[in-house]
Amino acid sequence: MAQKKTCTYSLSGKVLDANTEEPIPNAVVKVKGAEKYTSTNIEGNFKLDNLCTKNNLLIISCLGYTNSSKEHEHDSAIHFYLTQEVTGLEEVTIEAQRTKEKGTESISQVTIGKSEITSNPTQSLAATLSQQQGVTFTSTGTNVQLPVIHGLYGNRILVLNNGLKHGFQNWGADHAPEIDITSANSITVVKGSAGVRYGPEAMGGAIIIEPNPLLLNNPFYITLGTGYLTNGKGYNSNFEIGNGTKNWSYFANGNYTRIGDRNTPNYNLTNSGKEEKAFSFGVLHHLDKWDFKVNYSFVDQNLALLRTSIANSPDSFIRAINSTEPNIIKPFSYDINQPSQTTQHHLAKVEINWWYAIKQKG
Repeated sequence: MAQKKTCTYSLSGKVLDANTEEPIPNAVVKVKGAEKYTSTNIEGNFKLDNLCTKNNLLIISCLGYTNSSKEHEHDSAIHFYLTQEVTGLEEVTIEAQRTKEKGTESISQVTIGKSEITSNPTQSLAATLSQQQGVTFTSTGTNVQLPVIHGLYGNRILVLNNGLKHGFQNWGADHAPEIDITSANSITVVKGSAGVRYGPEAMGGAIIIEPNPLLLNNPFYITLGTGYLTNGKGYNSNFEIGNGTKNWSYFANGNYTRIGDRNTPNYNLTNSGKEEKAFSFGVLHHLDKWDFKVNYSFVDQNLALLRTSIANSPDSFIRAINSTEPNIIKPFSYDINQPSQTTQHHLAKVEINWWYAIKQKG
């Protein structure tokens, strides 16, 4: 008959931090080769009972510490010291190439290129810019649109056309810049405090329109375009031509737009069309140390204002407000009647540059 093995041995101890000698609670103490384990209390103490052998190999582990193992004898108390586990991360190197910016180009400045401008040549300057963050427009009817930068417009925004202040009737919301966007090579919007460099008139920002560059040794090019709008049965035609030789460079462009009465799903907007004609050119003559440059642009606009949007008396204003649709609805027409705006704008610029150099004696 086999004698039953007795398991009456016990052991105890304490787990401490090797650096601070502070007790480590919740450390796991396990007997190797047996299903016996326990954890330390808040003071770092532990005790194991009912062990079958007098000497046992204990394995102590705790999150954040390196595991430790040690022989422990029955009925003896011992301190175990755990060392904090230090995990070294591999070095990570992040490389990036910074794109060189031009001038004050930043989040407060955005430039619209030629392709984006010509994607919708019938739009006004304000409507083209309104797709940019922080820029909207205020309008009088469908044709007179004034750009608004961060809530400011009119004489709070400076418009520079080919480096010259664009003088237009900007004292009210019922007038808009007379600029043909198809003649622009790029349009830059400077918002907020970045416009301080352009003076007090740019309190709200600045709009900078640049014409086609006059480049020497530039291949001959010609561009023709046309388009049609279903709303208002509008049509547009434009052209651009240019060339550059060793001493000469030139460009010329023109645009014609005509739009009739716009319409809603249920009725026509009588007297809401427009007719616009524009032409511009530039010439550069280059000599040894001299550049002579001439630019000219012309814009002719006839802009209709919705007939029922103009009230002649308090009674007609109240009647228009209370009406579910315009009081005057006529069949579609390209005619532009009263009320309307007829504007013509000329811009001419002559520029002479002298390129000097000091010859060094060799």
